[in-house]
Amino acid sequence: MDERLREHIEGLFFNAPRNRKTIELKEEMLQNISEKYSDLLQEGKSEDEAYSIAVSGIGDVRGLVAELIREDEMPSIEYMETQRQKSASLTAIAVMIYILSLVPIILGVVFSWNPGIIFLLFLMFIATATGLLVYNSQTKPKYVRADDSVVEEFKEWQSGRDAEKRVRKSISTALWSVIVAIYLIVSMLSMAWHITWIIFPVGAAVEALINIYFSLKK
Repeated sequence: MDERLREHIEGLFFNAPRNRKTIELKEEMLQNISEKYSDLLQEGKSEDEAYSIAVSGIGDVRGLVAELIREDEMPSIEYMETQRQKSASLTAIAVMIYILSLVPIILGVVFSWNPGIIFLLFLMFIATATGLLVYNSQTKPKYVRADDSVVEEFKEWQSGRDAEKRVRKSISTALWSVIVAIYLIVSMLSMAWHITWIIFPVGAAVEALINIYFSLKK
């Protein structure tokens, strides 16, 4: 009969995650129901009667199973710490690449390189750094609701908004890095510093168009 009780418990937790907490919970529940079953037999109940009474006393475990599923989906503390360290490393590398992106411009001016080559090398640095920041933003763990309350819904919305802000900030950083590089290269080659400043208003207009795009998408 213990096997029959175990099969009943396994059936109740069929959809529950296969983790240590679920196993411990099932074993504890099986022990309690087995003790109750034995007590009922000692009281003179038949095996079928004792089984029916014992299992009927378990009640509805769907809420408990749902809670186990939610807990299993939430990232662990160790995972979050690993992700934090990974994020910090990627951000540091991206910042370093942004700084190193000035090297092609400096070397190009000193050794009179072709402007196209200077700009191409600069864009490679900027694209790599921006790609790292976007990848870092998109691979961060998403917030998982603990329940369906308004507070949890707000936290989930806020997490999504923060992720979008990180992406937009990365794009803005890359855009203005390119704008500054264009300004320096064009100004040094043409020596028309009194005219090339127009590049900055044009860049601001481009950034405004990008912000409008994100707003319309939202």
